[in-house]
Amino acid sequence: MKKLFLIVGMVLAFASAREASARTLEIYTLDAPPLVIEQGDNHGIHGDVLLEAVKRAGFEAKLVFLPWRRGQDTVANGEDMLIIPLARTPEREPLYTWISNIYTVERTFATVDAPLDSIDQVKSKKATVLVGQGSAQEQLLLKSGVDKAQLQSQVIGKSEIEMLLSGRVNAWLNSTPETLWKWKQSGHKEKVFIGKAIASDDVYVACSKKCSTDITGPIGKAIDGMRQDGSIKKIIDKYLAGE
Repeated sequence: MKKLFLIVGMVLAFASAREASARTLEIYTLDAPPLVIEQGDNHGIHGDVLLEAVKRAGFEAKLVFLPWRRGQDTVANGEDMLIIPLARTPEREPLYTWISNIYTVERTFATVDAPLDSIDQVKSKKATVLVGQGSAQEQLLLKSGVDKAQLQSQVIGKSEIEMLLSGRVNAWLNSTPETLWKWKQSGHKEKVFIGKAIASDDVYVACSKKCSTDITGPIGKAIDGMRQDGSIKKIIDKYLAGE
């Protein structure tokens, strides 16, 4: 009888382990090259890192692309959902379970006439600034006292460069890697000025506030392993070398 119970227990344990390994985790994100890329086989710095970490942790992954604000709300109010690339800000701190920092990005103003190096310059010049709706950049400017009327807040897509070149906005506040990537991909020959960094943010893999340790533990461990074996650096270099 003891042997029968042992066999049954082993079968159940195997079935449970198999079910866990086959579980698909939803990763909410947006198209924000080079951090996350929607089209093609390459999924950007955060996309490649997290997909590999999920695989190493024994799960499968499904990327879900949504408008950024909706994606954040969906994950914050959901359960066991992952999100990238999410800057860890005081406003967001209580809304998510923070798993691991992937990459630290600088926030800079991009312009086509003369560099903007500070928020004080934006205020004094009453410059209009394009920011992603619901982004860390929008929160930063509002918190720093920039008049809301100076902000052009919208879903980031493919019109940012055209808005700068046409003069509809004076500056675009964004992460430096994404700005340079988009400018390069656009093929425009006009010079873009990148101002001095006004902030830097640790950009994380996060999970819903209600998130199982069976997810956060293995994924956090997998990301740590990738950092130690040099995998994360190789992925970063793949996208940013030569930028």
